[in-house]
Amino acid sequence: MLAAALPFRIIRKHSDDLFRLEALLFGTAGLLDEGLFREAVDDAYYLSLIKEYKVLSAKYSLHPVHGWLWKFARLRPANFPTIRISQLAAMISTTGGLFSRTLEARDIKTMRSLFEVKASGYWDDHFVFGTKSRNYPKAAGSQAADILLINAVIPVLFVYGRSRDSLEICDRAVSFLEELDPEDNSIIDEWKTTGIEPDSAFITQALIQLRNCYCRKRRCLDCRLGARLIGMGASLKKPDELILEPDFPSPLKGG
Repeated sequence: MLAAALPFRIIRKHSDDLFRLEALLFGTAGLLDEGLFREAVDDAYYLSLIKEYKVLSAKYSLHPVHGWLWKFARLRPANFPTIRISQLAAMISTTGGLFSRTLEARDIKTMRSLFEVKASGYWDDHFVFGTKSRNYPKAAGSQAADILLINAVIPVLFVYGRSRDSLEICDRAVSFLEELDPEDNSIIDEWKTTGIEPDSAFITQALIQLRNCYCRKRRCLDCRLGARLIGMGASLKKPDELILEPDFPSPLKGG
């Protein structure tokens, strides 16, 4: 909703000014609405953002989303929308443009460094506007950066390479996935119970794709692996060696 309400052309115009970027993002996110952070009524930084956003919103005819839509409950403070939006502003303000820097990256260390960003100095001792906390920098670590790379950045890089008929860019995107550690989630845990131990994010992404697009939809015959296993059914030692979704008992059979 925030991305839809704030056109990228406006973001790009102010990508060299972190304070204005934060004003645009926080303001359009509705997080500068009066009454949302009552403890911030005398907060100088908060009031400066409001003042700046009033100018920018009038200039670009921006319409904020409702600030109450953002979730704070049941989140670790380091994952609060306020922190993540400030980190997003820091990411966008990368010198030379984020996408061009992504295209220039030749190794995973350089690529990861673009997304291991730190929220602005105000957030060193804040999680929300107007309320101080213990002081420590709010940086997005390597794990958060890797999640972003695996699920967003590298797929976009690969598609860009395909759209430009650039085998070099596509190969680089694949090599980045092969260099990243395997993901750790419930789907991968299920694969591990079958004896499969993925050694990279490239393999875990393939396993997640198989699980979501074939196993869960019972498209075994459309899957090369599933079809082969079914074809081997008679020669397998035990029926449970087939990697299939569990079959639920039919009510017509009384059980």
